[in-house]
Amino acid sequence: MALKNETHAVFHRYFGVLHECFRDYCDQWDFLKTFINKIHVGTFNIQKYEVGGHFSKLHSEKTNFGGLPRILVWMTYLNDIADGGETEFTHYDLKIKPEAGKTLIWPAEWTHAHRGCPTISGSKYIMTGWFQMTPDQITA
Repeated sequence: MALKNETHAVFHRYFGVLHECFRDYCDQWDFLKTFINKIHVGTFNIQKYEVGGHFSKLHSEKTNFGGLPRILVWMTYLNDIADGGETEFTHYDLKIKPEAGKTLIWPAEWTHAHRGCPTISGSKYIMTGWFQMTPDQITA
C-alpha cells in the first residue's frame, strides 16, 4: 500500500492493528497459516451511509472474476449507531450492531453472504476492504 505521506500515519497504525486482528483470525483457523505469506491488504473504502441508507443487496465478494483473489473481508465501524445500520448475515440469522472500533473479519465466500440494514438514527461510517492474493500468487 502506498501510504507514504506523514499525514497517513493514522492509516499505518490502523493497518498494524488490522494485521493483529488477522493474526488472531489465523490462530483460530490454522488452515490459513498454510498460505498466510501470500495474503496482503488490497484496496479499501471509507463509506458513509445517511439515515435510511444501506447496501441492501445480499452479496458475497466472489460473485465475479474481479473478486476471485479475495480471501477474507474486513470491516471496521467508525462510529456508533443507536438504531439500525447492522451488518446482517442472513444464513446465520446474525446482525452485528455498529460500534466504533469494532472490526469484523469473515470469509469472502458465498457461505457468508451479507447485507447492510438501513440506518434509522444518524449516519453510519465504515472502513472496509479485503485480505487477498495477487494474481501471480494465485497461480504459484
